[in-house]
Amino acid sequence: MHSSASIAAEAAARQDFKQRIEAALAQVNYPAHPPILIETAEQSGAASDVVAALRTLPDEAFGSFSEVAASIEAARKPAGDLDQNCGR
Repeated sequence: MHSSASIAAEAAARQDFKQRIEAALAQVNYPAHPPILIETAEQSGAASDVVAALRTLPDEAFGSFSEVAASIEAARKPAGDLDQNCGR
C-alpha cells in the first residue's frame, strides 16, 4: 500500500511529465499522428523520456493534446493499477 506522501509525489511527478510533454508539443497543429508529434518534440529539444513516451503512441490521429496525454497515461499505468480498478 502506498502512503499518502508517496501518492502525492507520484501525482506531482505525473503532472510534471505531462507539462513537459505539453511544452514539447506546443507547436503541433492537431489532428496529428505520432511521427509528427515525435518530430516536433525532438525539434523542440524535448528530453529523451518525453520522446520515448511519444514513441509508445498507437499509429492513429490525435485530435488534441488531451488525447495524447490520455493515451500516454494509459500506457504508463502499472498493470496492478488496472487490476485494482476492475473490481470497482
